[in-house]
Amino acid sequence: MIKTLSVLIPSRERLGQNAFLYKALSSIRAQVGLDKFKVSVIIAIDRGKSLPLDVTNELVVKVVNSEGFSQAAALNAAVTAVDSEFVAILEDDDQWQPHYLETTLMGLERAAFVSSTQLEIDEDNNVVRINDFPTPSGWFMTSDVLEKIGLFNTDYRWHLDNEWLGRLNQSGVQRMHFVESTAPIKAENMFCRPHLEQLIRNTKGLVLLGRHSHPVPLVKRLVHRLSGLMHVATDKNAFAESQIEYKNLIHRFGVIPW
Repeated sequence: MIKTLSVLIPSRERLGQNAFLYKALSSIRAQVGLDKFKVSVIIAIDRGKSLPLDVTNELVVKVVNSEGFSQAAALNAAVTAVDSEFVAILEDDDQWQPHYLETTLMGLERAAFVSSTQLEIDEDNNVVRINDFPTPSGWFMTSDVLEKIGLFNTDYRWHLDNEWLGRLNQSGVQRMHFVESTAPIKAENMFCRPHLEQLIRNTKGLVLLGRHSHPVPLVKRLVHRLSGLMHVATDKNAFAESQIEYKNLIHRFGVIPW
C-alpha cells in the first residue's frame, strides 16, 4: 500500500538558499524505496517572500508563506499544510542519505517518532564530526504524533527543536534514534560519544537506539558560516539569547531536552 508523506522544509531567505534547496530536494528524489510513498514537499518561506527557484524537481512541491520571519514560524506554516499519514522534516541546508526513508519507516514499526544521528560536513564537503543530537532533519513521525505535540514555540529563536522535543518527552511517546552501523549502543561503551549518552539520559528511557546497516549516519548536515549555530557561536547577542533559552528550557523541563 502506498503511504502518504509530507516533507516539511523551512527555508529562510539568505545567500545560497537556492543551492541548498536543490541539494535537499535531490536527496529526497534519490531515496531508495521512494515508490512506496506518495510524497508532498511543503517548503515554507518568510512572510512576503517568494521562491525564485524552480522547485518541482520531479516532486510534488507546495510553497507556503509563514506569518513571520523565524524558523519556528516557517515550520508552523508547513505544519498547518500537512495532510498525510506520515511527516518528516528536512532543513534546506541538509540532505538525506539514500536509505533514510527506507530505514526510518522500519523504525516506525517500534516507535511513533524516529530521529537520526547526522554526519556533519563543511562547505568543502569535508567531514567535521558525527552529531548525535536529534536535529529536525532526522525527524520522521506519524501525523498523529505531530498533531498531539502541536506547533513549534515561536518564543524560541535558537532552540525551538529542544522545546518541541521537551513536549514530546512529556507526552510519553516512544522514540527510536538511529545510529550508524559501528556506533556504540550499550551505555558502558558511550564514553566516546557523550551526546549519545546525553540523549539516553535526558529522555529517561523513552528512546530506543537502533543501528542501521550503513557505515555513515542517515542525515548529512551542513555546517556553514550562515547557520544558526554558527551565528550563536560568533555573535555575542545571539549567544546571550541562546543562554536565556537554555535557562527557560531547564526551568520548564528540568533538563535541556534531547
